[in-house]
Amino acid sequence: QRWSSAVEAFRKAIAMRPGYVEAYNNLGLVLHRSGSSGDAVAMLRKAIELEPSYAQAYFNLGTIYMEKARYDEAVANYHEATRLQPDFVQAYYNMGQAEYCRGRLNAAINCYRKAVQINPKHYGAWHNLGIAYRDKGLTDKAVEALEKAVALNPNLMR
Repeated sequence: QRWSSAVEAFRKAIAMRPGYVEAYNNLGLVLHRSGSSGDAVAMLRKAIELEPSYAQAYFNLGTIYMEKARYDEAVANYHEATRLQPDFVQAYYNMGQAEYCRGRLNAAINCYRKAVQINPKHYGAWHNLGIAYRDKGLTDKAVEALEKAVALNPNLMR
């Protein structure tokens, strides 16, 4: 019920202002959360069509593709989000996860390193960087990254 009223509200906003990019983006998010990923992708693509430099819509598309294990498409969209917004730390982090899932450890490491360069307190990026280093057999670097993650969030030890 709550999703349907949100969908209705964003559709009304778009009807009143057809160029309202954020409304298309937000409608896409609500549709995705309500289980209509196909419609969500269409709304996010419309947001990008209206505003090709809207990094958030690329990020949201990447997230949908990531959840569907469509990692190539996720990486492409996260990459575009970071091209448009070079300090988009969460896009680098998510792109690292997608690269890791594709088995591309060097690419994942580069993404996580960029994320912690932008935000040195992003414990998730430090954690995942440590895991990627471990998987590459770089034990010293793995320990260092994981120690930073735990220092930032001691709950990781639980």
